Amino acid sequence: MTEPDPAAPATAGLFDSPLAQAVSAAGIGLWELDLASGREWWSDTTLALYGLPPGSPAPRREAWREHFVHPDDLARQMATAAESERTGRPYECEFRIRRADTGAVRRLISRSAVTLAASHRVLGITLDVTDRHEAERRAVTAEAQLGHAARQVGFGFGTREPDDEGGEWSPELKRLWGLPADAPTPRRGEIFEHIVPADRERVRQRLYTPIEPGALAEYSFEVRRADDGRCRTLTTRAYTEYDAAGRRGRTYFAVIDTTELLQRERELADLQELQRLAAEAAGLGLWELDLRSGQHRWDERTRALFDLTPGDPPFERHEFLSRLHPDDRARMVEAVAAADARGEPIDIEYRVSRRDGGWRWLRARGRVLAGADGRPWRSVGVCFETTALRQAEAERHARELAENANAAKTEFLSRMSHELRTPLNAVLGFAQLMALDSADPLSSAQRERLQHVQAAGWHLLALVNDVLDLARIESRNAPMQPEAVALGAAVTECIAMTAPRSAEAGVAVHWDSPEAAPHAVWADPVRLRQLLLNLVSNGVKYNRRGGWVRVGARRRGAQAVVSVRDNGLGIARARLPHLFQPFDRAGRENSGIEGTGLGLALVKLLVEQMGGAVEVDSTEGEGSEFRLVLPLPPADGVPRPLE
Repeated sequence: MTEPDPAAPATAGLFDSPLAQAVSAAGIGLWELDLASGREWWSDTTLALYGLPPGSPAPRREAWREHFVHPDDLARQMATAAESERTGRPYECEFRIRRADTGAVRRLISRSAVTLAASHRVLGITLDVTDRHEAERRAVTAEAQLGHAARQVGFGFGTREPDDEGGEWSPELKRLWGLPADAPTPRRGEIFEHIVPADRERVRQRLYTPIEPGALAEYSFEVRRADDGRCRTLTTRAYTEYDAAGRRGRTYFAVIDTTELLQRERELADLQELQRLAAEAAGLGLWELDLRSGQHRWDERTRALFDLTPGDPPFERHEFLSRLHPDDRARMVEAVAAADARGEPIDIEYRVSRRDGGWRWLRARGRVLAGADGRPWRSVGVCFETTALRQAEAERHARELAENANAAKTEFLSRMSHELRTPLNAVLGFAQLMALDSADPLSSAQRERLQHVQAAGWHLLALVNDVLDLARIESRNAPMQPEAVALGAAVTECIAMTAPRSAEAGVAVHWDSPEAAPHAVWADPVRLRQLLLNLVSNGVKYNRRGGWVRVGARRRGAQAVVSVRDNGLGIARARLPHLFQPFDRAGRENSGIEGTGLGLALVKLLVEQMGGAVEVDSTEGEGSEFRLVLPLPPADGVPRPLE
């Protein structure tokens, strides 16, 4: 580097003036150049911009260009300087230099401020614009990155001045509407032709309604893109600036394509609704427990299972345990502890108190989920009511016990009936022999007593036979041979068999046989006669002298209804539910009318085993009507088994 000329500049006083000091305070350096000699003078601020100490002589132009100016900028700088000297126009050039102290590259701009033509001297300034260029570079980079990101996420932005139909849209915002990126920004009134008709009026009201200070406007609408005609859902958020006086200023808005997002939200909502409906249909309640905070989340079904109203907060741990049955609390605590400590699944059945004072059986099933640290984080699961299942299980168990007891009873009755019939037959046989013994005849008093013994014996034998028959029918060991039975013949035979008793009682028995009555029923002939004989006998037995019993029949769809009516004593309404129970005589136990109380029980069992049913209507003091509902013979004539 050549030695600088020590001569003072012509404007040396200017470098020390208050103006120069103010310029230096702003970071602007002053310089002066003698065009004739090439000598140059720099202020301390200029020297500092080049990394030179204060008071140093300015380098000559050749040394400055060789040691300071960046090689890539040298030609441009020299051309600019030559053009300024040739034309006399002010000099301005931006170039890079390397500082003498740190070697850092800085960007400077140098301008000639005053040209002193008489002395061929130039006065200029220099300032560092590195930071400005870096800011501009960052701004350009940020804008490019923002544009790239906006394109990726479907995001655009724009501004609009107050009461202005125009505005500025970013390229990506134009693309969202299907417009070219370089297309002019559409005016506010022009965008409605792209909005679907259903949303136009709503969007118009939002656009032309000023946004209040501090408020944020947000709304969604559907547009039909200008390029491909596809419909997309856009969501916009906007706010408006206001000055200190409250005057409305510029409006800024951002628009994002939310088509896929809203579709996923709808699909998620549909899935959640489907899960809710499925859980509701299955009676499942959903629950969640945060194991670290202890907070519960229950859906409405779970709340209902604990008699909570919608919106009520879930129970805290102590409240939950207090609602459990005392016998279930320890099991629940153990199950939850095992799930928390070892991550075991939860599956427990327990009882909770009901609002009406009873107990409700619930079953909870769930699993423990671990957090990012591997520790148990939360429990999720379902709960559902099992009260009905428990009751059904109890009823099934009771039914099994009853069936077992009934089977034991049937076995006992069967054995006892056989054991009782043997001595009874012997008693009756000896009684008959005594009554017929002419070699040793009985006295009249003895004969009367013997008749009482025989009557009691025959009654007891009938009772034993009925009990045995009942036991066989209940155990379904009574043989059934279904066939088409002529109904008129069966009724006539039963009336003939009861004729002696009905004549003795003074009760008339009739067979009403209308032409529309079915001619036959599908039944076991022996059991059908037993049914009819039982009902007709009861009609005669529980009647009054001068009374009547009428047997009739009619069709009811694919069935026949055989009715036995009487105008006898009738049955109290309160007695009807127990009428077909064994040994129940509807309050006639002490009436003096003979009977065992097994006849109607046999009627019900027999008719049901023949695929039918028995019905009854009765009014005390007026009479009764019993109806046997039996199947008709198969239309195809193919025999079918009785149920």
